[in-house]
Formats: sequence, C-alpha cells, structure tokens
Amino acid sequence: NHNLDKRIITVSPTDTTDYIAELEFETAAGITYQLYDTIRIFVDKPAIEAVSSAPEVCPGDPVELTVRTVDTTYNNLLASFKWYRDNVLIDSVQTISVNPVETTSYEVRIVYANNCGNDASVTVEVPDLVMPVIVGDTVICEGERVTLTMTQAEGACTWSTGATSPAITVSPNQTTQYIVGVSTDIGCITKDTITVHVSPSPEAQFLPSPAHVFVEDGEGIVDFVNLSQGATDYLWRFGDPYCIPTENVSTEFEPTHIYTRSGTYQVSLTTSTEEGCTDSIQKNVIVEVPYFFYAPNTFTPNGDGVNDYFYTSGEGLDPDNFEMMIYNRFGNLVFRSVTPFDYWDGRNADGSLAPGGVYVYIIITHDMEGNPKKYEGTVNLIR
Repeated sequence: NHNLDKRIITVSPTDTTDYIAELEFETAAGITYQLYDTIRIFVDKPAIEAVSSAPEVCPGDPVELTVRTVDTTYNNLLASFKWYRDNVLIDSVQTISVNPVETTSYEVRIVYANNCGNDASVTVEVPDLVMPVIVGDTVICEGERVTLTMTQAEGACTWSTGATSPAITVSPNQTTQYIVGVSTDIGCITKDTITVHVSPSPEAQFLPSPAHVFVEDGEGIVDFVNLSQGATDYLWRFGDPYCIPTENVSTEFEPTHIYTRSGTYQVSLTTSTEEGCTDSIQKNVIVEVPYFFYAPNTFTPNGDGVNDYFYTSGEGLDPDNFEMMIYNRFGNLVFRSVTPFDYWDGRNADGSLAPGGVYVYIIITHDMEGNPKKYEGTVNLIR
C-alpha cells in the first residue's frame, strides 16, 4: 500500500497499521496471476497525559507542568522528556515550571527505554486583564484636596491608603504616591500608580502706611508695604469706589493709593505662584477728611488789594453741593453763588456798588460724606 515496486521496504508507523503486499507474475503459458497478503504492525504507544498544577493562572504567575504515563507497564522504564512551546524546545525534564503571560499550549514528548513513546499537550488559561487607570489632578497646592478615581478595571480595589472604594479624596501635605490594586475572581491583581505633587502656597501679608490717614489738599496718600513670602504675582484691590476703576487695582509689588473721601476701606492682597497657588489677606484703611468752615465778618472792597472780597474757606466741603446767598437789610438778594470758589466783590445783583453796612449770608453745603451743613451769619461791608 506504499506503491513501492520493491520486495523489501522499511516503514516507521506511528500508530498500529496494516500493510498489504501484492505479487503479480505471468506463467509460461502467458497467464497473469496476482497474489495478495496483509501484515499488521502493532505500534505500542503508552498512554500518557500532561497536566497543569493550575488550569488558570494570572499573567506571569508560575505554574508547574508534568507528564505521566497512564499505562502501568511503563512505570519502571527509563524515559526521556522534551517540552515544546510553538515547536521550540524549552526543557527536557518531566516537570517544568512556566510563567505564561497569555493563554499558552505546551507540547511534550516522552520516549521510553524500549523506544516506545507518545505525545501529549496541555493548555494553561491566562485571562485577559484590564489594567486600572487612576484619574485625578497630579499637581495641587498645599492644603488643597484632590479626588482620585480608579477607572476601566472591574473588581475589588484596595488603595495604598487602605480605602476600598473606587474613588478616594486625599489632602497630602507633601508630594505623595498613591497605588490602587484591583483583584479579579481568581485572585489576579492589577495596579496603577499616580503621584500627586504638592506645590507650596504663598503667604500673603502687608501693612498699610499709614493705616489711618487724614486727607490733606484733597489727597489721603497710603503706601502699602508688602511682607508676602513665596509669591511671584500680586493683585491689590483698594476698595475705593470713588476712583477710576483702573486705579482701584494694582499688580505692583508695593503700590501707593490716593484716597479722597472719608471712610473705612477694605484693602485686599491676593498673591500667587507660578504653579497657580494663591493666598489672600484683607486689612482696613481708615480715611478721614478734616472738616471746618470759615466765613469772615468784615471786608473792605476798596480796590487796595487787601480784604477786597467776601468768600468762604474750609476743608472737607463738597464743591458739587454748595450754595451761598447774601441779602441786604431789606431782605433783597444781592449775590448768589453755587461754588465755594466764587466770591462777593461788594456789588449788587445789577452790578452797582452796594452801600456799606451789615449784610446777611446763608450758606448751604455738604461735607464729603454727604451730610448737609447750613451756616447763617452777617458780614460788615466797609467803604
């Protein structure tokens, strides 16, 4: 059955096999005969099996593989072993230890001293694991909190802090590494690591100089002494609603601000670092505008350049809320002004010279806080 035109053949069957021999000849009389015979060669293949110490293992975990015969007649015979993975010889002992990282099949061949042998295989199952990924801010400022969340992987998780929930909130005071491990049903553990870097926060501090200022010539000047530490940027807010908005803030290291009205102003300083960490502080500045009012009781409008006009003076008057009226002894209005910068030159409303005598003035004004003020008195005009 090998179609070989030979009287003798050599075969190497791997299993019990029947071979058929055919003989064809022709007699002298020209008659052709065909003769057949069959021979069965029994191949003794001992029954063997390859077994694993664990049918399923975690990636990279060790597992023992061993081969053994099921046929007891071979128990006392010496044997040789050859283990293969993907047709590559990996060892030549009966029991081997392997560390598969994925599902892998191993083949083994055993040959006994009588040259009989057999092949077997064993497959070690390795599950496909999904690695966990920690999500969260990796840079925070000192004193801040951050939430770290384990994503993607499924299973029971344990954090290096001892927490067992998928998300944890931490507030480290220094750069800290956090690890989460996730365990599967068969005990495989996957893990991920995240490092939370803690940036130091600045310390905001300043002093207003002076903290209690009196307005002079319409200006209450306050210098701000910066005592902050660890900051690179500064934002001042002077809390002054009466100034131009752009002048109510400053990014200078030590600015100066001019207040014009009485009040208690809350000044804030916000400091920040290159990493975005901030600190703020507020302090009050007290501003006072001294208030006084003066009106002379005599003037001499004779053109000699001395005491020629009647006018008021003072501090803390609101120039936008002012009215002065002067009446003669008959109650007639001889002069009116709506600004404290105006003056009476001793003339009537029609421009004629007012005669000497006593005149009554009424002045209605406000201080810089909006409080109304009213003054009534007399002035002696001397010619």
